Amino acid sequence: KNAYVGGNVFVTSAVESSSIASGALIVSGGAGVNSNLNVGGNVNVTNNAVMSSNLTVSGTTESTNTGSGSLIIAGGAGIAKNVNVGGNLSVTNTTTLNGNVNLQNATQSTSTGSGALVVSGGVGIGKDAYVGGNVVISGDLTVNGTTTTVNSNIVSIDDPVIELGTAGVADSFDRGIVGLYNTRKLFFGWNNSANVFTFVPDATVTSGENIVTGK
Repeated sequence: KNAYVGGNVFVTSAVESSSIASGALIVSGGAGVNSNLNVGGNVNVTNNAVMSSNLTVSGTTESTNTGSGSLIIAGGAGIAKNVNVGGNLSVTNTTTLNGNVNLQNATQSTSTGSGALVVSGGVGIGKDAYVGGNVVISGDLTVNGTTTTVNSNIVSIDDPVIELGTAGVADSFDRGIVGLYNTRKLFFGWNNSANVFTFVPDATVTSGENIVTGK
């Protein structure tokens, strides 16, 4: 039957609990606790745990892998709201982000191993990329688009030889440099149809084999 206790209940047995059927106090049914519950040892929950209020973990054990730290979760974790991490965040597998990623750290980058975002491997970007500062590329740069636009005032190239007309361009095409001067285009290069190296101060650049005409 029911038992109502108006005062304290002390269980002085020190039997350890290793399952739901062992220990100094065994409750076969549910237990309702209306106030605080303090447990001096480990708490093992074999089924779901539903918490309607906050959960505070006071332990300060550092985490160095998925099996260490003040809070260890063997399975997945579903979090419906914000997560704030005061230390480092280490992810050993793939991370899928469906929203925006905003890095507020303003650390400047002076090498491949410094900056607010450091990526040890490659980066694949499916759409546009905008860089507000300088870009330093230690390896080769390949541009596969149809147009390359450089808006800088000065272009400096260390290589003393510039190669034009590669990657399948027909040998019958003219080769050279076109400069814009007011409304005119100036051509300086090889005129393939005339078989001469020429300068055209008022040139017309069109598609076709002989792309430069003028006087």
